Amino acid sequence: MQRVSDGKVAVLFEGGNWDKIITFRLPELELVETTGKKKGK
Repeated sequence: MQRVSDGKVAVLFEGGNWDKIITFRLPELELVETTGKKKGK
């Protein structure tokens, strides 16, 4: 997430020689908690 303003969030995607910023309304997003643990092989 790049920034939060006026009930909207901006996400910046970078790929090689291009950048794209996409905005979402805050209610459109869902919180996902990560544990940081990797699955065993």
